[in-house]
Amino acid sequence: METNKIDYIYLDSMLKEDEISFREQLKSFVDQSILPVFENTLPDINSVKNIIYELGRNKLIGSFINGYDCPGYSALKQGLICQEIERADGGLRSFLTTQGSLVMFAIWKFGSDIQKKKYLQKMGKCEIIGAFGLTEEDANGNPAQMKTFAYKDGGKWIVTGKKMWITNAPIADIAIIWAKTDNGIKAFILEMDSKGVTLVHNKVHTSLRGLITSAIELNDVIIPEKNILPNVDGLKSALICLSEKRYGVAWGALGAATDCYTESMNYAKERIIFGKPLVSSQLVQKKLVNMLIELTKSKAVTIQVARIKDKGKDFRHEMVSFIALNNLTKSVEIAREAKDIHGINGISTKSRVIRHLLNLESLDGYEGTNDLYTLIVGRDITGMQAFF
Repeated sequence: METNKIDYIYLDSMLKEDEISFREQLKSFVDQSILPVFENTLPDINSVKNIIYELGRNKLIGSFINGYDCPGYSALKQGLICQEIERADGGLRSFLTTQGSLVMFAIWKFGSDIQKKKYLQKMGKCEIIGAFGLTEEDANGNPAQMKTFAYKDGGKWIVTGKKMWITNAPIADIAIIWAKTDNGIKAFILEMDSKGVTLVHNKVHTSLRGLITSAIELNDVIIPEKNILPNVDGLKSALICLSEKRYGVAWGALGAATDCYTESMNYAKERIIFGKPLVSSQLVQKKLVNMLIELTKSKAVTIQVARIKDKGKDFRHEMVSFIALNNLTKSVEIAREAKDIHGINGISTKSRVIRHLLNLESLDGYEGTNDLYTLIVGRDITGMQAFF
């Protein structure tokens, strides 16, 4: 039997036939419609927006939602979408999980029926773009320290504060804004064209170039009572939203690592050094074997968590931090090995591995950092809080 070079121990046996078919269709879509835009170029905002609308037309946004013209996919298929999208670009996957797993999820989970009917269908089609306003400059990693404040004035709320590094903000129609009130933390649907809203564009970043971000300044912005998410239970609800996005991050990291491995294998076979293919080197083979081992283990545990998530029973949000911690850590290592195998060509704009490496290094930071994931899992297994 011929060895499968990427599915070495036949993890596909853990998938159903329709899941494998779904993944292959996604691969074809990514190869034909997305990768060409990111190959050897830094896509402009219009190119990224065109891809975003294509994601909506293919019902890949908010795919876990039942109803509202959303497909209601399983957690496993939701993960496969993130995996294949990040195989093309981590910034694009970040858009997908911000739109779906943060904004749409918040409205679906904590919103009113009227809010769901107003926003979810249009957001799934990307006719409405959303942003998630939680992060603040002095409260990164600890949302409880946010300074954004809202107070009620009759039938409206007045909100003042500043949110930093907000994905999608420059192209967003709405944003979920989290703010402190006299009665705890609440979430509001902000119309981005409201008076008092100012965007402060971030400086160009060296990674996640497909990611569109800015700060949102709120200066006595009026938000009507009907735009408050009625079922929010303080900061706990915000953390549930973050867990949903981290689930997509964990799967996305697998996509980037898979691409790094396959690109490295192909390059090492084609690259001739001293009359021999690079792949014949002992050191290169060692790197490739280590990459494959870590990638395979990461995929196995991620599939297992997806199955638990789908069943609902025994699922804990800490499991998402577990796979996010593992997958980001191992994917960064795989991407670094891939860069080494490519040598000087590994930092060329013609190489996908440097883009994946830079993207993964950034995700390793702004998605809460390895330390935060470690402490979340540590608290779960020991019962002791060790954050401070």
